[in-house]
Amino acid sequence: MRRRATRNPKISPRGPPRLPASCESRAAWLGLVPAQNSTGGKTSLGAITKAGDRYLRQLLVNAGTGFVRRVKADANVSPWIAGLLQRMPAKQAAVAIAIKLARIAWAILVSGGTYKAAALAGATA
Repeated sequence: MRRRATRNPKISPRGPPRLPASCESRAAWLGLVPAQNSTGGKTSLGAITKAGDRYLRQLLVNAGTGFVRRVKADANVSPWIAGLLQRMPAKQAAVAIAIKLARIAWAILVSGGTYKAAALAGATA
């Protein structure tokens, strides 16, 4: 699995060689989910946690920020990201994009397949 990751120039070979068992836990594994405090049935969400690989989390959030800047210049690039920017602040949208990029990377590594841009274009429209 690590060899497949190093063949892809967009995924760094850093980090542990084992991936999370389920797709639900991948964002938590990277530290991209908000901290959760619950008491008396009332849940409050905080900032994203600092768990996981700091460098990989930083790369994903920076990529999300790049997408945000590109879509702010031309909203036709990605209607999905343009919709995110209408609903939430830019930094929050960048983290949401980072989580989506982590899902894509996880799916590629687990399935052993390659990235298919057409599948993403249909999912985001």
